[in-house]
Amino acid sequence: MSPSVALATTLLLASFSVLAAPVKLLKAPPETLGPSSSWTAVEEAGFYEVSASRVEQALEWLGKKDSLVLEKEKPSDVFFQSADVSCRAPNKIILLRANYINGATGKFSLYWAGKALVVEHAFLGPQQVVHQTAIVACLPRQPAAVHALMPGAL
Repeated sequence: MSPSVALATTLLLASFSVLAAPVKLLKAPPETLGPSSSWTAVEEAGFYEVSASRVEQALEWLGKKDSLVLEKEKPSDVFFQSADVSCRAPNKIILLRANYINGATGKFSLYWAGKALVVEHAFLGPQQVVHQTAIVACLPRQPAAVHALMPGAL
């Protein structure tokens, strides 16, 4: 096998291992968090989904964690989007792991349930494969736990 064919084969196999990386599923909210009617919604202006071209970096930063406080060196620092600049103390910029099913037809919502945060992804269409992404939120504190809720129909 020529060196160029060997290199191409190696790169191809390496790309499959990246594409096949396991999805870390967040756990469903436990009953101890109470009914969803008791949860407090986070304003939509207070968070955004990381763009597809930056999700891999965000998930790498999270590692095995479900949330991570992002520390700015200067107030004008931007991590993933210019909205980061509008997050002011005492709030913190928090990177969150999120799961979704039908991304093109879905919408994220965040809810405080005590000290835990619930990341909801409502979507249209049949339930298929669960994917992962990341959300950046301006929150008063880092959540003690992050849970996923994917109820389906919007």
